Amino acid sequence: MSYSININTIRAAHFCAASKDVRQTINGVLLDFKNDHINIVATDGHLLAAYRDEYINTGEEFSIIIPIDVVKLMLKMVVKGQECIELEELDDNWWQLGDIKFTITNDKFPDYQRVIQRNNSRSTSDGAHPRFNPNQLLRAQKSINIRMGYKPSSPSAGFMSYGVNANDSAVLHDGTGNSVVVIMPMRFTEKTYMGFNV
Repeated sequence: MSYSININTIRAAHFCAASKDVRQTINGVLLDFKNDHINIVATDGHLLAAYRDEYINTGEEFSIIIPIDVVKLMLKMVVKGQECIELEELDDNWWQLGDIKFTITNDKFPDYQRVIQRNNSRSTSDGAHPRFNPNQLLRAQKSINIRMGYKPSSPSAGFMSYGVNANDSAVLHDGTGNSVVVIMPMRFTEKTYMGFNV
């Protein structure tokens, strides 16, 4: 059986997958096929990305983990403008993604549904945690990176902490007390988190 998978969804998820981890199950991207959609999930144990694409699955619900090396190779082989890639089940745990054949294991991916909040309890009502604009976080990260002598796009420079109340700001600092960027939280009137439809 063949399945058409959105390339950009796999590309987006793979940034959060572990590359080399003793937990082999997170060294890849999970394709979790449901009745009317597919969840494409990846985690490195610190970040977790979960994306839902509409999909009509005529068979039973199932999931497979595509090894991260297969995903990276596939992304290098994608033709400009190509939107989807075919995933085909061969036999005896062998699959094919585009032109790449690979085997899958029976290992179980972490239960991502337990991690993802599916309701609106993160809205910024009284007592809720602060929420931050992603663009502000990126600008703060670039600023502290430059101050610390890194390229603006370098990952994970500095340290971040924030309070537990809706109006608490976040502080990104260099750990020496010489550099700090304060990030103000989003107001309660701004868009709230509505969860993920697992």
